[in-house]
Parts: sequence; structure tokens; C-alpha cells
Amino acid sequence: MIQQNLRAIGVDLDVRSYEFATLYADVLNGSFQLYTLQWVGGAMTDPDILRRVFHSNQVPPAGFNRGHFVDAHVDALLDAASRTTDEARRKVLFGDAQRAIAEQAPYICLWTKINNVIGQRTLDGLRVTPIADYTFLKDVSRHRPGAN
Repeated sequence: MIQQNLRAIGVDLDVRSYEFATLYADVLNGSFQLYTLQWVGGAMTDPDILRRVFHSNQVPPAGFNRGHFVDAHVDALLDAASRTTDEARRKVLFGDAQRAIAEQAPYICLWTKINNVIGQRTLDGLRVTPIADYTFLKDVSRHRPGAN
């Protein structure tokens, strides 16, 4: 599908499939022009993941900057955000870094995971999270009508 869409705008794409070990080694070494993978894992409760993914000193194997993104301004914002313990200041700094990263679009997300939840009225605790995981299920319980 990606190849078809790029062909429609005049970009010729040679698609190659590799076993995962070879693909991932190439990704870690920066030996690619385009690749597809997905982020997996639990909730990121702290925005410091931006530093691990976009700071110039986080190129593999040190971190997750697999695209070899380099921007001194972004590095300075992420460094300042990582040093401060003032939560309001961290929020501003990480927000500024996120905007600067988004303006350069080093990654283009092709899809977003969305989960829909349907439950019986006798269930309490059904709260879908923005990260589309099912960790909320630990808080789900059944109540009986008329019970205290």
C-alpha cells in the first residue's frame, strides 16, 4: 500500500522483506531510507521518552533515536526538561520540544491504535485510556442493582 501511494506521487519504491534480525540491525545502524515498525509497550507516564527517541546522544545503541535525528535546540530543551524538578517547567519544556520535533516531522505515523469498549451497565470502572491499552481492566468490577 505504501509503495502504491508513493508511486501515485512519482516516488519509486523498491520494497524488500528481511527477517527481523537483519531488519532491526539495519534500523539500529541507520542503514535505511524507509522502514516500518511499531512502538509497543505500556503507558509512558513521563514525557522523557522524547529524550530517548529524539536527543542526538540517543542514537542506538545508547537510545531509541533510530532516525539519527539531530537538532541542537531540541537537545537543549530536552536537557533542560530532564534536569528540572519543577513539574510546571518540565511541562513547558517538553511541550516546546514536542512542537519543535513535530515541525520537522522526523517520523510520519501511518496509523494510530484505537480501541472501543462496550460493556454491560452492571460494570464499573470502564475508562478507555488515550494510549489504547487495556490496563483499565484491573479496575473493572461488577455491581448488583440495589446493592450498597
